[in-house]
Amino acid sequence: MLDSREINRMILAIREFGDLLEKLSLVIDRLQGAREEGEAVLLARELLREESGRLSREIARFKEDFQILHIRETRWRNAVGDLNLDLPFLVDEFYSVLSRHGKRSA
Repeated sequence: MLDSREINRMILAIREFGDLLEKLSLVIDRLQGAREEGEAVLLARELLREESGRLSREIARFKEDFQILHIRETRWRNAVGDLNLDLPFLVDEFYSVLSRHGKRSA
């Protein structure tokens, strides 16, 4: 038979075991919460990577469009520059033709 001292020790051990089970349950809940938070962080990181990739592609397209625009602007400036160089010659030719035409009809 068990005496009261041993019974009290068993009751105390059972209570401690219950406390440990409760603490274990809390730890498991915290670990589950931490795992869920970790999964959420990983998902957010993946979304950020996707968005970063999309932005990188958009920036690359913008750079490409800007270079094309710059090339067109350079060509336009060169064409205007050529026109400015050729315009006096064309005006002289035009006046020459007009003056010859004017002399013939008079």
